[in-house]
Amino acid sequence: VGYISVFTAVSSVAAAIGPFLAGIVIGWIASTAVAIFGFEMGAIQIMFLASGVLRVLSMFFFHGFSDAVKR
Repeated sequence: VGYISVFTAVSSVAAAIGPFLAGIVIGWIASTAVAIFGFEMGAIQIMFLASGVLRVLSMFFFHGFSDAVKR
């Protein structure tokens, strides 16, 4: 029960704060264009790439968790 409660609380806070932070960041980089591997990327593409990188990096924090039930 504790795990589900903490997961729900953290997910809810992230879901509430995420759009505001993304709006602020996209405002800062609105006129930015970067060439990566020969492709020109605008602000939306940069945000999409940053989101993917952060999601992959967050998996390192979950490396030590286990779903094993203690009896």
